[in-house]
Amino acid sequence: MKLIITESQYRRLIESEEEESLLYDFSSSKEYKIYKDDPELWDEIFLKKKKKDGINYAGYYIKDNVIIKGDVDELEYLVKVDGDLDLTNSKIKSLPRLSEVGGRFDLTNNESIKSLPELVKVGMIDLYGSNVTSLPKLKEVGNIYLKFSKIESLPLLEIIGGGLYLSYETDEKEYPLKYLPKLREVGFDFVLSYNRNITSLPSLEKVGGGLDCFKSTITNLNKLESVGFNLDIGSTYISELPKLNQIDRSFYLSNTPLLRKLEEEGMGHDDIKKKYGVVRDVYY
Repeated sequence: MKLIITESQYRRLIESEEEESLLYDFSSSKEYKIYKDDPELWDEIFLKKKKKDGINYAGYYIKDNVIIKGDVDELEYLVKVDGDLDLTNSKIKSLPRLSEVGGRFDLTNNESIKSLPELVKVGMIDLYGSNVTSLPKLKEVGNIYLKFSKIESLPLLEIIGGGLYLSYETDEKEYPLKYLPKLREVGFDFVLSYNRNITSLPSLEKVGGGLDCFKSTITNLNKLESVGFNLDIGSTYISELPKLNQIDRSFYLSNTPLLRKLEEEGMGHDDIKKKYGVVRDVYY
């Protein structure tokens, strides 16, 4: 089932004083109307109220997939969605309290929303062609898609459970992201080849898949400890990898200051392989 919130339903939720009268329509093979006094169905969604700093605070917590449609300007009280949140065809301009989306948060080509000021965690977020410029509190995502987005900085992002693709050859606007100062871990492949916007990943410690930096402008991977597949820093300006001790497949480091430094120290193929914990081979 997918939950549809329309303008009239939202206004009813906000204006009603009787929680028992609140209802949503579900869109599936047929339409459902769910009332709070129907306990079997109301498990799907509920209204959560609490007091904070002496102020009454209401937030809607939705345990289903949500599609927002119609002319709703904002969902002031939407705090959390367990399932998917689809805003691809929405005119909504603001989600000022939304802090978490458990499933897919789809903002593809959304032109209305500029910022998600309280979003901290999301299962997957797709920002392709959207006008979102700010995700100031985002700390953890399963996957994030940034092609032709307007995001230049993710200042608090620490963990990406899946992969991250930021590779391009000609159009820098394809991936405008420049700053990932807190990123510690990427669970799968991290692809930066040919990227000329990102120069430093000062907090990155672990990549679960491969890390491809070939011909990128990256210079700082000083906290990197382990890579779960290939590591390619070929034709970059990387001069040191002081904490790296595990590469689960191969290491590519041709045409780099690091290779020249290692050769000046008299290190050969086997020495480099041992120093960085390379499982398969070293290529230079």
